[in-house]
Amino acid sequence: MILAAALLFASSTAQAQSATRTARQTDLMADPGNTTLATISSGTPLTRTGKEQGGWSEVRLDGWIFSSSVKPSSRDGKDLVVSADNGENLRAEPNGDILARVRTGMLLDKLASKGSWVQVRRTGWVSTAALAAPPAAKSNQPATPAKTAAKPVQPAPAAAAPAD
Repeated sequence: MILAAALLFASSTAQAQSATRTARQTDLMADPGNTTLATISSGTPLTRTGKEQGGWSEVRLDGWIFSSSVKPSSRDGKDLVVSADNGENLRAEPNGDILARVRTGMLLDKLASKGSWVQVRRTGWVSTAALAAPPAAKSNQPATPAKTAAKPVQPAPAAAAPAD
C-alpha cells in the first residue's frame, strides 16, 4: 500500500514537470518578483516544476560553470556559491553555448564535475509570459477533411472503332 502511494506520488510529480524554453531574455528570481539570481538567454531550455504563482512559474535551470568561479557553500542546503566578482556564464556544456549570466552570490546545487567545469542546478522563478508557449494539444477528434468544390467529372471519350 505504501509502495503504491509512493509510486503514485512519483508519477504525479513527473507529470507536473515539463520541458520548456524561454521565449525571450528574462531574469531568474529567487522568489516571484523578488531577488534576481541570473539573466537567462532567449531559447534556454528549462524544466517547469508545475508551481505557479500570479504570473510567475517555478523552473529548474541546469548548466555548467567554470569551477574557479564558485566556492563550496552549505547555506540554504546548497553546495556552491558563485564567487566570481562580476558573476559568471552558465553554459549548456563545458565551453558550450551560454544559457545565462549568473550573479555573484547565487547558490547552486552541484550535480557533477568534468575537468575544470562543474555541472550545476538551480530552481527559481521566471515570468510565465517569458516562457515559450507549450505545443498545441493534440485533439482526440478525427481530422475533418477540408470541403472543396467538386470538379465535374467528364466522361472519357468513346473509343473509335478500328478502320479496316
